[in-house]
Amino acid sequence: MMSKRTSVILSVLVGLLGTLSPSYSGEIFMQSSPTQYSSDLREWTQKVQEEPTAVNYTRRAEALRRLGLRKEAVDDINASLNMEPTNVATMVLKGQVYFEDGLFPEAVGSLNNAIKTDPNFAGGYLLRALTYLRMKEYGKALDDANTVLKSEPKSATGLLARGTAYEGLRKYSDAIEDLTAAIAVNPNLDKAYYWRAEAYQNTQQYQKSVDDYLAAIKITPDFRPAQIGLALSYYKMGKDTEALDVLSDAIEFHDADDLLAVNTYEGRKATDTNDTPDPEYNLGQQIEEDLKECLVIFDDILKDKPGDRDALRERGIANMHLGKFKEAQKDFVAANKGLPENPSEFSGLGSEDAYKAAVPLYKKGNEALSNRDYAGALKAYQDAIKQYPQFGRAWHNMAIACSGLGDNFSAELCCIHAISFRPSDWKLWRTLGNVMFSEYKQDKGDPKKLWASATAFNEALLFNPDTEADKNEIRHLLSAVKSNERALTPQINFQITTMPIN
Repeated sequence: MMSKRTSVILSVLVGLLGTLSPSYSGEIFMQSSPTQYSSDLREWTQKVQEEPTAVNYTRRAEALRRLGLRKEAVDDINASLNMEPTNVATMVLKGQVYFEDGLFPEAVGSLNNAIKTDPNFAGGYLLRALTYLRMKEYGKALDDANTVLKSEPKSATGLLARGTAYEGLRKYSDAIEDLTAAIAVNPNLDKAYYWRAEAYQNTQQYQKSVDDYLAAIKITPDFRPAQIGLALSYYKMGKDTEALDVLSDAIEFHDADDLLAVNTYEGRKATDTNDTPDPEYNLGQQIEEDLKECLVIFDDILKDKPGDRDALRERGIANMHLGKFKEAQKDFVAANKGLPENPSEFSGLGSEDAYKAAVPLYKKGNEALSNRDYAGALKAYQDAIKQYPQFGRAWHNMAIACSGLGDNFSAELCCIHAISFRPSDWKLWRTLGNVMFSEYKQDKGDPKKLWASATAFNEALLFNPDTEADKNEIRHLLSAVKSNERALTPQINFQITTMPIN
């Protein structure tokens, strides 16, 4: 028989499971602030030390999960289940942790145990339905969603799950009916608008799909799949310019006004030493899938409008994000055809008046960067780029400023933009190689980052560095990357932050 405390936890989790967040991550439990998560962890760690009960282990597991420390959370969940092996709420929590890690079969296994123990626990069926949706097992998801809706006919999340399952089964009319009902219950459910838009798009009702994609984006501005879907609907309607504008937003992850805010959306990978929440449990894979979808639309637009500078440049940026540097290089060269090579003045893109307005801000950034005032430099370069987005040298120097602030992800994005306007500038490729190597170390050995770093250094050598000393420096860095010499870390960081201003 469950203890009174366990029953309290169970009732709390049932309530939380009924409030599926509309966030892009598919988060199920209620949101709180990072500071609160850390405070909760300290509190429950102390309680576990004082009284190592199942309840206290479960509470600490939830705090660990919210901080992205999911391996540690599973350890605490297992400790709790060893004490109370029939605690359904704890089993469901374990399924949630596996779900967030993308370990869907393991999540299903834990949820199967929960449902077997208590066949009336709707929260278990709901989470299992969402897991089956991620596994594209739409029939099983439909069965679980129906079970949820039998006990809670007006559950917005149950209707969302069933509508999404119908969408996967290509039963678009049924999907639209359920998703419309979900929106009636919860008008802020962005995924309901998204999946209804998908159903409208699949039935060639493009204006309705546009309206729903826009509604989803209004609720969650960084909802990239909705942006891509919107771009596709615009393209199907013959609105190539609108499609390109939306795709630009989808692949850039930021704007010049607040470049550092990118990490609010992107999240940071959870590590043993990082207590920053990871709201997108599998974001890296999602980004890759999204970018590949973008490329398909770019290809279609370029078939209609061969040589379109904007489409070529944006497709090149998407290829850069995917690590396809050779393909990106071809796109950038084609986009810049007929323009001055590595211009020191106005590039011929955009407005010359805008360029002249940006120059004083750019020089202000250079002065701050020379004094290692990275925050001041970043602000000045952002202001310059706001005036003249095609300012390749400003993008490059902003990468150095971001790196000086320890934000290598934003530095990578800046390098990509710089290269899009100056694809044959060896200095930009060298900076990108340095930044990618620093990201590799931050990510504790992501092989894609290491490969990208080596590729960028090779590109730098291809574009004929100014002196033999420059060539030797790049060869040295390339050798260090290839041999993965961790001892070179201080030199790599020094090279980034002291690199001559463009």
